[in-house]
Amino acid sequence: LVSTLQRHREAGVVSPLVYPGSGRRRGRRRGAALVETFYPPRGYCMLIRKSAFLQVGPFDERYLKWGCEDTDWGFRMLSRSWRHLVRLDTEVRHPGHASFGRKAVRSREWYQNAALFWFKHDFLPMQSDITWKCLSGGGR
Repeated sequence: LVSTLQRHREAGVVSPLVYPGSGRRRGRRRGAALVETFYPPRGYCMLIRKSAFLQVGPFDERYLKWGCEDTDWGFRMLSRSWRHLVRLDTEVRHPGHASFGRKAVRSREWYQNAALFWFKHDFLPMQSDITWKCLSGGGR
């Protein structure tokens, strides 16, 4: 991740491919090892360029506990024309945490965070809304 960030000065964040479970991935990924994405980075593993962080500013401390603060920061970064690069040949597993799929627990705090996110960005931080916003150019 570090060498990618050093080579790509336009990148504000480099993150690995993230798998929600602890199972082993089958087979090898073919093709490009590095892609640009218009999705905001996720906070469980991202390498942030210092100058991008200083320009975008810190995470919004109004968010409670966990949830939405990384997505909020990521959209602020993308809106300032920084790029988000993903290393497909580097992976991180995030087992035992309720961030993904059917095990995802949405606490009262998470819903309060979603409301704050909606107030700031005019859409909800759910995947389908993020996809629409990114594809329509709203993340840039």
